[in-house]
Amino acid sequence: MATTYLSRPVFDWPIDWARTPTARIEYDLREIDLGFGAEAYWGDQTHVIQVWQFQVQLDSETAIDAFDDWFADLNGRLVGFWLPGPNAAFEIVAGISTSSFKIRGQGLAANLNQYPELHVAFMKTGAATQFAKVQSCTANSDGTETVVLSAALATAVDSTWRAVTLSYVRLADDAERGEFGGEQQMVRFVRVVELPLEYVAYEVGTKPIYLYHFSTSGSGTLVHWRFTSFAWDLEEEEGDIVWLAKRITHTQLAHSTQGDREELQIEAEFEPESPLYQLCPCALAMPLDVEVLVTDYADLATQNVLFRGRVLSVDVKGKTATAKCASFLDVFGGTVPHFFLQPRCNYRLFEANTCRASQAAFEKSAALASAATTTTVQIMGSSLAGLPANWFAEGWIAVGTGAEFEQRTILASTAESESQITLTLNHRLFYAAVSDPCKVIPGCDGTPETCASKFSNFANFGGHRYALKNLTLKAMEVPNLDASKK
Repeated sequence: MATTYLSRPVFDWPIDWARTPTARIEYDLREIDLGFGAEAYWGDQTHVIQVWQFQVQLDSETAIDAFDDWFADLNGRLVGFWLPGPNAAFEIVAGISTSSFKIRGQGLAANLNQYPELHVAFMKTGAATQFAKVQSCTANSDGTETVVLSAALATAVDSTWRAVTLSYVRLADDAERGEFGGEQQMVRFVRVVELPLEYVAYEVGTKPIYLYHFSTSGSGTLVHWRFTSFAWDLEEEEGDIVWLAKRITHTQLAHSTQGDREELQIEAEFEPESPLYQLCPCALAMPLDVEVLVTDYADLATQNVLFRGRVLSVDVKGKTATAKCASFLDVFGGTVPHFFLQPRCNYRLFEANTCRASQAAFEKSAALASAATTTTVQIMGSSLAGLPANWFAEGWIAVGTGAEFEQRTILASTAESESQITLTLNHRLFYAAVSDPCKVIPGCDGTPETCASKFSNFANFGGHRYALKNLTLKAMEVPNLDASKK
């Protein structure tokens, strides 16, 4: 069972501090609030920030798996943990009680206010490690100082105990680095950054909490994915909405008075539970919308929208997916107006304000008749009777609910035979299984013939029918000259 202090885990793996530079001290480090979005900081910060880099030797497959599991439980770099450092906090010379002791004089009484909060790990061979926060320190006339702890220890400490500083840190990045030195022998490299502003109220909501809401449509109703960069899942009492704790963060949002581009990048773990997983390669048949909100732990129902837009593209490197998003003011960047003089229809099928065709009138309810292991899948149902080949081409299929909702574009479809149709999809389905119910929506090629005959919707056709020749002009007749005659 993992060691905890003040409800947060303590990194208790044996660290080899001798094999790598132990620390770097920096001022004004930008990642001071890594995982909580970009914030502005001035150059006159109160506390020095430490960046630790160390190695951990893992000597078995079990140790490697346990190390990975420990960090997996943190939800990555977005959750803080306690790190016992290599530096001694002070030298204990005598014990007084379970909550006080004497140390060799080192000026701690005069400089205690320079620490964000001084937490200490007390260690002794054969004894359980103890943790406490230093409440005060007083200088004595005999060259010692008396330290008083904020809470009593289980066992009083004396000169036989060693005291080391306990830093509250987060992983500096998502990359996992290690080297195999032999069979089941691995050295892991870890880099962390101290979080001095979070000592006082470690992850209790005094810092802003960011929420990430993804949604898509296409099956008649919206499908939602809700994540948070907070340390644990958050549940709103009203509406029974749960925000899942994930490895997710966002870049600084830039606003321009020129109205040129309003973009945001979201970084998240590349995993099947994320909608970004279905965009690389692109599998979703409909656009993926996103909004970023900020709230407070004490009042989750009060949420302010920071950004609302659409995911344009996803780039995957290792285990991290980076989504490039643009606001709705910018997401349709290109030629203005977005209505072209062309024979094909300009409208999106079933769009309520333009096409106006009813999706409910044309979608078919069916079930999967084959395993979804390839891009070819069979569907079955009485509603499919009499449908010709490619009736569903350029349409889409929606199957599953919640985190297992899947949507795919249909590239081609066969004619109905014995209440079954074979669909060719743009990407295989991940979760769907035989007999799962699905919704299948036909597609439109944008031609006036299809609009009139298939959807009976020519009154709302969004294309332009025009003559290929201008009949008011008479073409010049070119005489056929025989080059052999002079």
